[in-house]
Amino acid sequence: AAAALLVAVAVERIDESLPPGEAHPGPWLKRQHFYAAVHEIGHFLVGEAIFTGLEASVAQMRALMDEARGS
Repeated sequence: AAAALLVAVAVERIDESLPPGEAHPGPWLKRQHFYAAVHEIGHFLVGEAIFTGLEASVAQMRALMDEARGS
């Protein structure tokens, strides 16, 4: 829940920081949202790896991603 809140705040800030005069903001916003998600995933993996090891951390992230997709 805390991670989802942090991502929501980051996305809100990204939306507010749209470059002035951007003619087509859609692609720019999609890229920024993607970068925010990758950043959060990286922090999760490194943080968990400190306690469980990198292999277990990656396996846990993969399981969470599969669960979210309904796979």
